[in-house]
Amino acid sequence: MTSEALTDRQREVLDFLRDYIAANGRPPTLREVGVGVGMCFSRVGHHMRALERKGAIRYAGGARSAVPVQTP
Repeated sequence: MTSEALTDRQREVLDFLRDYIAANGRPPTLREVGVGVGMCFSRVGHHMRALERKGAIRYAGGARSAVPVQTP
């Protein structure tokens, strides 16, 4: 992950991703993220792109492909 800090909202989205994957064994859709953190669908995409740019997540391809990057 880059040295660029995450915002509180980005941290909330990242935590939701980790918790969802741990509970369900697969990443959530963007819509599921929005419902989970109480955010409209269009804003979820904005935060997900920011998390990817900051190196906190990566996309593996497909609709449920956002996965958190493991940090040491």
